[in-house]
Amino acid sequence: MKVPEVVKLRKDFSEEFVKEHAITAPGGVTRIADVSEDLAKRGTIRLHKARTIPLSHVIQGTGAYIARTIIANSTKLKYCRLHMPIHDGFVFYCKLSVYQEAYAEASALMNDASKLIIPNVAIPNKIEWVVGADGENT
Repeated sequence: MKVPEVVKLRKDFSEEFVKEHAITAPGGVTRIADVSEDLAKRGTIRLHKARTIPLSHVIQGTGAYIARTIIANSTKLKYCRLHMPIHDGFVFYCKLSVYQEAYAEASALMNDASKLIIPNVAIPNKIEWVVGADGENT
């Protein structure tokens, strides 16, 4: 058992999915068992579906919830602007003159969003900046 915490999470999510025939990820998106795909003839969740669907749904749903939160709260930024999300990353623009403020602001935005999931744990994030041809950071 390489990562016992993940094994426990998978077991807990699987048990909920088997019992409820549904699993809800942070942010409120619910995955309901598909009668034609996920259920055996006797009406129970297929074992391989019970092991894979709930964990995948919660992981993907958590990432999506964090991304939606970052995008929604980006309208409050003062020193930079969110240009676009890219899968699990975000592109911000700022003027070079406010680089330090923008860096702190973007970092706080991402940390605050992750704390919605695990309140006392800051999920690590990495910020990379590039000075563009027009003299702006990207």
